[in-house]
Amino acid sequence: MIDTSKTNVVTPGQGELAKRVERTLGETHYPSLSRLHVTEQEGTIVLAGHLRSFYLKQVAQTLVASVDGVRRVVNEVVVDRPNAAAS
Repeated sequence: MIDTSKTNVVTPGQGELAKRVERTLGETHYPSLSRLHVTEQEGTIVLAGHLRSFYLKQVAQTLVASVDGVRRVVNEVVVDRPNAAAS
């Protein structure tokens, strides 16, 4: 059985670049990065989803930028602050 909660969302018709980005995010020691949504258009990668820290958001962006063929990264990841409602 495949645990789909830990896989990236692949848009139909998505290119090889986006698949390489997803593979890179999935190979880290941060399981939450593998749940980000990755889309691609002409060398631009758009990251979307939710993470628990700005550190992880930056790690994702840095990893994606290092993938061969990525010309630009648009990081639309939202950082969910724990207990934000309590402040």
